[in-house]
Amino acid sequence: MMLIDSHCHLNYKGLVESQPQVLDRARETGVRGFLNISTRQREWADIVSTAERESDVWASVGIHPHEADSHADLGEAVLLEAAAHPRVIGIGETGLDYFYDHSDRQVQQDLFRVHIRVARETGLPIIVHTRDAEDDTTRIIAEEMGRGAFPALIHCFTASAPFAAKMLELGLSISLSGIVTFKNAKDLQAIAAELPEDRLLVETDAPFLAARRHDGSKLLQTVQQGSAVKLTILGSGTSTGVPRIGNDWGDCDPNEPRNRRTRVAIMVEGEDGSRLLVDTPTDLRHQFLSCGIDRVDGVLWTHDHADHCHGIDDLRPLRYGRAGPIPGYAASETVRRLRQRFGYVFAGQHGYHTIVELDNLDRVRMICGIGIGHCQMPHGPAQSTAFRFDQAGKTIGYATDFSEITSDMIDLFYKVDVLVVDCLRRTPHPTHSHLGMALELIEATRAGRGILTHLDKSMDYRTLCGETPEHVEPAYDGMEIMV
Repeated sequence: MMLIDSHCHLNYKGLVESQPQVLDRARETGVRGFLNISTRQREWADIVSTAERESDVWASVGIHPHEADSHADLGEAVLLEAAAHPRVIGIGETGLDYFYDHSDRQVQQDLFRVHIRVARETGLPIIVHTRDAEDDTTRIIAEEMGRGAFPALIHCFTASAPFAAKMLELGLSISLSGIVTFKNAKDLQAIAAELPEDRLLVETDAPFLAARRHDGSKLLQTVQQGSAVKLTILGSGTSTGVPRIGNDWGDCDPNEPRNRRTRVAIMVEGEDGSRLLVDTPTDLRHQFLSCGIDRVDGVLWTHDHADHCHGIDDLRPLRYGRAGPIPGYAASETVRRLRQRFGYVFAGQHGYHTIVELDNLDRVRMICGIGIGHCQMPHGPAQSTAFRFDQAGKTIGYATDFSEITSDMIDLFYKVDVLVVDCLRRTPHPTHSHLGMALELIEATRAGRGILTHLDKSMDYRTLCGETPEHVEPAYDGMEIMV
C-alpha cells in the first residue's frame, strides 16, 4: 500500500527546523507523498519552495478561516496566479470555523467563495476546513455546485453522519486524521467504516493531530518532532494519591498503570529547554526520578496546602552546581506562608546555601523566555493560583484546586491550546472541581485540548476516556504533551 499524507504543515514551527529529517523518517515508514498546506499568503513562497526542492512534496495555496480578516481583500487574480505554479495541486485550506471565530463569519464565507471560484477555474481540489459550521458549509458548497462543479474534500473530518452523507452526495471526498483512532471517537469510527474507498483520504495534519495505539497511548508521529513547548504531568492524583494507603484503589483498575497517581504537579519546558516547575508535592523526588528531571530553572506555587508544597526539600539537589538560588514565585499570601513554614529554604543558614529565591508573582511577567499570566481561583474558603504559559504562539493553562469558575479564569484561559483542569470526581465537592465543572471550564474557554487532573480513586482512567469529548482526556503520571 502506498501512503500519501494529504494534509500536513511542514513549514510550521516545530517541523521546519528539522524538515529533512522529518521527511526521511516519514519515508522510512512508507509515506510516499506529502501535500504541504498553506494557511496565509505570506507562507506561499516558502511552501512552494519546499515542493520545488523535495520531489515527493506538493503544495497548496489558500487562506485559513482564522486568517480571513487579514486577507479580506484577497482577489481571485492573486490566488489564480499562485495556483498556476506546477507544484501547486490544491486550493486551501479554507472554509468556515465558527468554533474559534477568529475572523468575522461573513468575511470567512466571502473568502470561502473566492477559493471555490478559483478551484472551479483551475480544476484543483479545494481543501475545506469546517468546524461548528455544518449548515453554512453545506449551503455554500451546494449553492456553488449549482453554478458549476468543482473538486473538493473535507479536511480532518469530525462532523456528523448526515453531513458526511451530504458531502458525498455533492461529490466531495473526505479526509480522516488521527482523531479517528481516539478511543472515544466511536461515532467517527462508525462514519469512517461506511465511507467509499474511492472518496477516502488520510492525513496527519502534522504537527497537530497524533493518532493513538490500540491501548490508547499516543503514537510517536514521524512528523511531530521538535514542537515549541512541552508539558509534562508529573503527578495527576489527589492529596491521598491512588491507591490510597491500605491499597485502596476504589473504582480504579489496579492493572491499568495510568491509574497509579502521585500528587499533582507539572513541568513546562520551553523551546530552548528551560524548565518551569509548578508546585513541589510530597512525591516530588519520585516524580523527578521517574521523569529523568535533574534541573529546573524556576518554580511556581499554586498555594500552600501540604500536597502542593511539602516536597520543597527535594529542590536541594537541584541547587547543587548552580551559581545562585532557583527563582521561585507565588501569590503574596502563599509567599508569606511558605516563608513562615520553610524559612531555611529561602535564607540559607548553618553553612547551607539558599535553595530558592522567593518573590511575589506580581513582579514577574516572563521567566526564561516563557510568558506567565495568572489569576486567583476560589478553593473553598481558600484561594489557589491559576497559571497561563505562553511561548512561540503556544499556550498552556493550568487550573488545579478550584471550586468555582470565575470570569477572571475564563479570560486567562481563553482559547489556550491546552488546559489542564482540576477534576476530583464526578459529584460536586466543596473545595474542588468535579467532572461537570471541569468540562464547563474547557468549553467556556474554548480550549483546544482539555486534560483532567487531580483525579481521585473513583476516576478510572479507561472509564473516564469513554465519558469525555474527543478533545478532552484524563491525565496520568509521566504524560507528555507537545504543544
